Amino acid sequence: MERRYRLTSEGWTLTKITERVAEIFGIEKDQVVVAGKQPDRVRARSVLACWAIRDLGLTATEIGKYLGLSKSAVSRAATRGQKLIVDQSLSLNDYKRVISTPSAFAPVNIAFNMGLQSAVFVLERAEKLSFRGRRYLLELLKKNIAESDLD
Repeated sequence: MERRYRLTSEGWTLTKITERVAEIFGIEKDQVVVAGKQPDRVRARSVLACWAIRDLGLTATEIGKYLGLSKSAVSRAATRGQKLIVDQSLSLNDYKRVISTPSAFAPVNIAFNMGLQSAVFVLERAEKLSFRGRRYLLELLKKNIAESDLD
């Protein structure tokens, strides 16, 4: 309750949360509320639903009207959103942009974030990665090596 009132007094509204989510996921604000099953939109709506319910205290019905979803769909989205928020350490106030990549690349991003050696380890055992996933990992490695050469 206390957090809800603090955020409201700081000017956080459903519209402002939508803008913040769009910024995090690197999509247009309008794309967050448009119906569709594209992975970025689904993740953005999920985080939006979670923050709106948990932090602003809005009901699933209110959010459903805003997003064009049923109450149960909003509830499921909020559950997915909570997992995304925890997994990616997202925050309403702290700036962190999610790198938008297909979910098949998630192991690549995790390994790469853990360090270059882990990324190489994943690359060596990349049987489960698609060709695009292996190519994406190689591009990340090349970029990292190029940046380290400049230092």
